[in-house]
Amino acid sequence: MHFHCKCGHETRVTTDYLPYVAEFLAHQDVDDLSEGLQEAENDVGRILPYASLSRRMYQCVQCQRIFIENHAGGLVSFVPEDVEGAKAILSSSAGQGWKRHLRARWNDASNPRHRHRQGLIDYSHTEPEREFFGDWNEFENRYHALFEELKSQQRLRTAHLHKNNQLVHSWQLHRE
Repeated sequence: MHFHCKCGHETRVTTDYLPYVAEFLAHQDVDDLSEGLQEAENDVGRILPYASLSRRMYQCVQCQRIFIENHAGGLVSFVPEDVEGAKAILSSSAGQGWKRHLRARWNDASNPRHRHRQGLIDYSHTEPEREFFGDWNEFENRYHALFEELKSQQRLRTAHLHKNNQLVHSWQLHRE
């Protein structure tokens, strides 16, 4: 999905876990969702019908305007009175402490003009937390350093390292 804000900024939603996208649940639907979750008892197939209770919200990262899907699937926008106070308002309530996904992909067959971009480590889907590499050893070392750092800070939900489409390392948070 992508759309243009009145300020001219183009918002693109091409992946999950973006800090400017959220789900909106009407207070009138909270009981329906709660009852559905209790009935489903961790059966994802039984939970999915309740996903239709929510609607998407988006935030323009340039002017902080909020967009909410209406019942017809269109977008309605609202301008915050306090633009500075509205920054990243749709991001996790845990702030930078949210449990993220660490994803690393290396491809030996990358375009020769982009040798410095054979490896990508992505751990937040924001530009400062996305790194490119042209050397496998540097790439692998950085992945493991990030893995240990985020895991020790309890800021990691999953981690996956791929080399040429082969899984090299995988880890998932286990809740007790």
